[in-house]
Amino acid sequence: MMGIQKKRAFSPDVSSARKKTRTRQHISGELLQIDARAAHPNDHPRNLWSLLQQAASDHPTKGIGFREAGLSSEPTKMTYAELLKQAADRGTALLELGLVHCARPVVVFFERPKDLVLWTWSVIASGAIPAILPPLSNDSKTQQGQLENIATLFGSPTVLTHRKHFATFASVPSFLLQDAGNIKLAHGNISSMQGSLASPSDIAVLLFTSGSTGRAKAVETRHGQLITSAQGKQKMHNLSSDTNFMAWISLDHSANFCELHVNAICSGSDQFHVPALDVVENPSLFWELLSVDKIGYSFSPNSFLSKATKDFESREKRPSLDLSALRVIMVGGEANLTATLDKADKLGRQYGAPENFIKAAYGLSETCSACFYNLQSPRYDLACQNIFSSVGKHISPGLELRVVDEQLDPAPQGQQGAIQLRGEIVFGGYYNNQIATKDCMTTDGWFMTGDLGSLDEKKNLKVVGRNKEILILNGNNYSSFELEHAIDLHVGNGTTSSYIASFAAWDNATESEGAVIVFNPSDDIADNREKVAETIKAIKQACVRFCSKPPIDVVPLPKSEMPKSTIGKLSRQQLKSHYTSGLFEKYRNDVSDEDHTECVSTSALETEIRRKVAEVLSKETGIRVSEIVASTSMLRAGVDSLTYLRIKKKIEDSLGLSSEMPMALLLTASTVGELSRVLTEELEKPHYSLADMGDADYDPIVTLRGSGSKVPIFLVHPGGGEFLIWLSLLEHMPDRPMYAFRIRGFHSSESTFASFDDMLDCYEAAVLRVQPHGPYAFMGLCFGGAVGFELTKRLESQGKEVKFCGGIDNPPRLGEIGSDQGFKHFLLQLMAFHGLFSIDDVRMLEVRYQDIPDDDGNFFYRICQDFDSGTLADAGLTHSKIKSWRRIFLNTMSMVKTYRTEGKVRRYDVFHVPPLDRRLWSDDEWAELIYEWDQYGDSVKYHQVTGNHFTVLNQPHLEVFQRSLNRALADAGI
Repeated sequence: MMGIQKKRAFSPDVSSARKKTRTRQHISGELLQIDARAAHPNDHPRNLWSLLQQAASDHPTKGIGFREAGLSSEPTKMTYAELLKQAADRGTALLELGLVHCARPVVVFFERPKDLVLWTWSVIASGAIPAILPPLSNDSKTQQGQLENIATLFGSPTVLTHRKHFATFASVPSFLLQDAGNIKLAHGNISSMQGSLASPSDIAVLLFTSGSTGRAKAVETRHGQLITSAQGKQKMHNLSSDTNFMAWISLDHSANFCELHVNAICSGSDQFHVPALDVVENPSLFWELLSVDKIGYSFSPNSFLSKATKDFESREKRPSLDLSALRVIMVGGEANLTATLDKADKLGRQYGAPENFIKAAYGLSETCSACFYNLQSPRYDLACQNIFSSVGKHISPGLELRVVDEQLDPAPQGQQGAIQLRGEIVFGGYYNNQIATKDCMTTDGWFMTGDLGSLDEKKNLKVVGRNKEILILNGNNYSSFELEHAIDLHVGNGTTSSYIASFAAWDNATESEGAVIVFNPSDDIADNREKVAETIKAIKQACVRFCSKPPIDVVPLPKSEMPKSTIGKLSRQQLKSHYTSGLFEKYRNDVSDEDHTECVSTSALETEIRRKVAEVLSKETGIRVSEIVASTSMLRAGVDSLTYLRIKKKIEDSLGLSSEMPMALLLTASTVGELSRVLTEELEKPHYSLADMGDADYDPIVTLRGSGSKVPIFLVHPGGGEFLIWLSLLEHMPDRPMYAFRIRGFHSSESTFASFDDMLDCYEAAVLRVQPHGPYAFMGLCFGGAVGFELTKRLESQGKEVKFCGGIDNPPRLGEIGSDQGFKHFLLQLMAFHGLFSIDDVRMLEVRYQDIPDDDGNFFYRICQDFDSGTLADAGLTHSKIKSWRRIFLNTMSMVKTYRTEGKVRRYDVFHVPPLDRRLWSDDEWAELIYEWDQYGDSVKYHQVTGNHFTVLNQPHLEVFQRSLNRALADAGI
């Protein structure tokens, strides 16, 4: 078996000077004598059996409480001493009957927690290896695959279970089925059990990964690995024998066996086991159990914690709770929403829990469950405005972390990379699966977790998601759970909480991958076809809002088709497998609204141009053609800049336009009817080209929303002149007029500005034309922040009131740090913005194209060779358009080179993100540059937001930014 060579962490020598003592305890009428020398063979137990002996000797009253009927009855108590004795007796019987063999797997399968615990320890006592089988699938085909996989891994193993389960295993004749109820007990000698001879490097237990198609892997979890992990958790969380533990998930899951069960034994603590069904059916019971049993340590996935908190808070009569004993709720197994943790934290502290009892965590079965903990949840992530919580730092000693790029070089701070681990708490391999073991290990001994993450400025780990759960759409990486969260926020009551899943599938129409979304309709709409169809439409719009691309499919499913794991996780890989196999077709047909080219009445769209515009809008937004009428808004919620570019290009193609339609025309026309009318009028003019608009036609103001009761805001483009970036803010500022500046020079017939003052003169006049009287508000991105600053100075010098002026990612010394970029660098960033590849690929491409002259012609020719010209055209990156971009870029760069920030404004708000290129600026150096704004405003306020220069206005970072912006506007009194 290939894997990491572990150090021998525990010394096998026994001090001959240690005196033999005996602890006496009466168990069921039998006088049990525990040899304390056997219980303490050295300072550290060398295996699980000696760990249990130590707990029984040092803490004779501690043990396990089995709550088999919730709170309706007292728990059945079994002390560790009793468990030790009963396991020794059963383990001896297994050996005498020849049912087990030393270091050979034995499948353990029981429903009741007490049976599972007792027989798992009996196998450990015998020296064999318990393979704790999770609950089997209800789907017969999947279940058969699971059973055949067990036979493949273990050959002809003994299966310890109850007779009532024999029929389940009957399809695999090689299994040796043994009814645990018919085993005649023997008398076992605790100190001489085979389990006491296991070394730290021997396999202690086999825990299964969540195989999506029945082919789960068996994780070799070793004695020394488990004990080192438990001791690390004990040290990190300052645990003692007074810390009670509670497990409500099955022992087969590492979050129970490693995180809670072995951890409690190592601490000499009481632990309570509750049937999962009791808690799942009544989530608010979770909080009551924590109180009644004075629990200090438990576990919950994010989705369950959310449900438990909501259910408890919604109860008309809440029970009185005492959570003062609570120290740790380890929240892991899936992405953790900061908002969920915050709500649970507030509820817990309301009933006496201390600060920071919520611990956002990260780990795998291969690392004995959690190995990273955020010890400042949720305060740290609230302060950082993280939508998804970071998972803090790892246990030490026993673990090392590296986050690396594809070349295995360390990923820069804040940059996404592969999470890799090594150390004593990392497993050695998968049982009887050398290929899988080799595939997950690097040649230098690091375990490739399959997860992606990044380190923030304080070296806390942020997990992005599984490699297999990353959606690559429009050339950018999106996390499945971030998309699902965005859908949950947008759709609301139409879906069942935690029953949304997304995955990538091939779209033949576009010859690329797209997102497929499956969901369970909420109970109140499940039988209403129209309501389900409305929910599907809302999901499509949420997807467009999130990633600028509609999903290729949305399928409603019953819960029976969306089974969850022991800890409540959906398997996206299993759902994808079933989807691609056609198993979900029967559910989609009933509520299909996919026909985007269906006929519509001429009363709704009475002209050919309107119909063509409607068809394009439908395909890009997911809105059915039958629902689009002349009054349908072009600024439909969820349509962002990239979607508008595609809409524009496809309208041009559909109408056979010989020249480009100005984007301002598309945005000025607020409805399908208005756009159709404008297009009709322009096309009817003799020999007229839509691109023939010159300086006389130029209007620097594009109205994004012309009405609203709040103070209008003027939005200033960055140096590249792009104004579409502001579209994503529309839905987040619903009652505020919004105007965007459009730079001059995009059309070939337009001249560029002669100077920075020329631009300011033009923009100032436009502002006063649109809004003659204050108060005024400005917001700009990078270069736009400087423009807004200068416009504010001008208006304030005239005695006009500017209530708000803000900039995103714009240090005041812009001329010194932003003027050395060539057009080639700018164009690569522009292509990344348009989704042709990720922003992380820009550096690699700069190296590839370093020998090409920095002009539009040569570079564009090479780009067309490397990228499909149709793809470039769809993104609006034609040769003529790139010429316009270059003209604009050179024009603004000439302004930047000579610009120096001078003077003061009454108030300036800075929205800052980390530096885009940490090769040039460290976080501290960038912060020093940003904070130089102090000298340019009577009042300067700083707002840390997430993302970077290119992603701050995209989801999920948009949620953070819009909240900060709206709070700042409210603080400014507008």
